[in-house]
Parts: sequence; C-alpha cells; structure tokens
Amino acid sequence: GVQTNVTLGNSSKSGFGVFCYYSNNANGSTAADYTTSPSSNFTPNFMWNQQVKGNGVGSDAATAWTYSPVKYWPNQSVADVTDDGVDKLTFFAYAPWVNATKADGNVGSETEGITHLSLNNATGDPTLTYVVPAAIADHVDVLYADAASLTNLTKPAGNAAVNFPFKHALTSVVFRVQTFIDGTNNTGNLDDEGSEVATGTTVTLKEIHFGGADIYPSGTLNIATGVWTPAAAGDKTFDKTGLTQNVTKSKADVTGIEPIMIIPNTSSATYNVCVVYDVETTDDNLDGGKSTVTNNIKNTLNLTLEAGKKNIIDLVLGLYTVKVSAEVTDWTDATTVEVDLPANVSSGSGS
Repeated sequence: GVQTNVTLGNSSKSGFGVFCYYSNNANGSTAADYTTSPSSNFTPNFMWNQQVKGNGVGSDAATAWTYSPVKYWPNQSVADVTDDGVDKLTFFAYAPWVNATKADGNVGSETEGITHLSLNNATGDPTLTYVVPAAIADHVDVLYADAASLTNLTKPAGNAAVNFPFKHALTSVVFRVQTFIDGTNNTGNLDDEGSEVATGTTVTLKEIHFGGADIYPSGTLNIATGVWTPAAAGDKTFDKTGLTQNVTKSKADVTGIEPIMIIPNTSSATYNVCVVYDVETTDDNLDGGKSTVTNNIKNTLNLTLEAGKKNIIDLVLGLYTVKVSAEVTDWTDATTVEVDLPANVSSGSGS
C-alpha cells in the first residue's frame, strides 16, 4: 500500500533510506567536496541504502529515529587544528526504504513500485527506479530529501542532528464528488448549484477510471535533485471499481480510492475521466420495489501534473450530464526528520 508522510515515522513502516558520501580532503584542499557535477570517484562510501526507522505508533510522528550500524562523524572538521584537509559528509535520502540487493541494486523480484537503486560503487548522484503500479492500491508516495542543506557537512556543534527535509517526488490525483440535478432549472448550467435529489432517490458512485495517452509508465529519480528521467509516455488507465459511496448535493471526498501517484509531466496533456454511478428510485409498483439506472459517463480535462502538487478532480454527477473540473494545490510538505550521527570523542589536534 501507500506509505505517506503521515506514516513515515510509524515503527510498523520501513522508514527511509540514506546514502552518505565521505569527502576525505587532504592538505587544505576541497577537491573531494560534493559539487553539482560529482567527480568520478564520488561514491556512497559512508552509507548505502541505510535504513532509518522511526518509533511512532499508528499515525503518530516519530520522536526518535534509529539505524544500525551506528556511524561517527569525521573528526577532521576544523581547518586550523589539522594539517590535513577538512573532511565532510554529504547525505541523500528517499522514502519509503526498500531492501535492495547490493550486488545488483534490485529490490528482490519486484516489478512495480521502487524496483532498483543505484549501486554502492556507482559514481555521482544516487538514483532509484520507480515503476507505476497497475493497481491504484499499490501506488507509493515516493519522497526524497532536498539536498540543498545536506551537502559537504562537517561535524555539527553540540552534536546536532542532521535534518532531512522530505519532498514529494510524484504528483497525486484525488477526487471529490457531488450531485447536480440538471433538470431543476433546465438551463444546463452546471455551475448553478441545483437542488438535492428527490426523496426516495439515491445516487451511488460505483467506479472511477482515470488515464490518458501521456502517462509515464516508469522513470529514474535523481535522489539529489528530485529530477525524473522517465520512460516514453504511453496510454494508461487506472481503474477503481467496487465503490459504494452515496452522493449528495454537498461536495465530499471520494472514499475507498487511494490517491493516484503519477510520475510528473510538466507539459499540459489531456486526461480521460470515466465515472459509473447508479440512480436508484423507490417505486412500489415495480418488481423489486425500485428502479435502477446505471450511468457510464466519460469526460476529459487538461492537466499539468507537476511534482509535489495535488490535483483534485471534482466530479459533478447529473441526471443528464457529468461535469469534470480540476483544482491544483500544493501538496503538504512531507516531513522533516532529525537523525543523530554520534560525534567522535575529541582527541588531540584532530578534534
């Protein structure tokens, strides 16, 4: 299922994964420092896919984060007390953590979700490969830590923790629904609120189908920058059946469907939305005591699916037509976690 920012620190979840690069600078040089174009010898030689777990319970945020084996900060952290250079650590992180094999970077035999990590001897920025699952229930809220504050760090004063400010790497699509009885005013203007469905009639949302011809099936995420290198876009539809939501005039979130998580597309594209809903009316004169009309309606809308954005699609179910519109909002920032790396005990001029 989906691991979101709410459950990142939940002890029952996998937590997040850390890559850490040790810059062993010599003779006052900064040659080994991380740059935006990492040198060919820049590899995750301090931590590779290190799992960090929270101690939260339920949906509670963690108050402590743990990992093993414990690592210590380089002691050569002050230029004027060492003849050598100042050593530094650079961190990258993603979530949810997956148990990749160091030999090939593959996540077991997984073919969906996070399926691969860059190897522990790979140079440059770490990456992960994400395959969008076919079933919405299996979609993953992939996070990455903004690397701006995590590069070329020296041992912090007072043994302060390292802050990992996570962001959403994907874009999400969610739905709201309400009724509109078009025949109330005969104007066909669905922006007019209309009236509630008549007593004895219920509208039940049964299915939602969302897709288009410009959906990326998979991609590689640069964990340092959050930039995707996607595979060629193709035609894909995500289906949710078995819904049983009673729809009224009041707008409500669609329940029973998880957020659809899609690799961002920074260009506008046309997406299809298909809804199936029943209009059921009590009628004692009929065999079974009711009439049921099943409506299967499709509409289209243009969206620019950007990373970190929540795309709220409003479904307005009418007796004659369905209106579809979209509202785009900033997705709530994932979370910031603080993880302590124990400092080395000061020793001589190398402190």
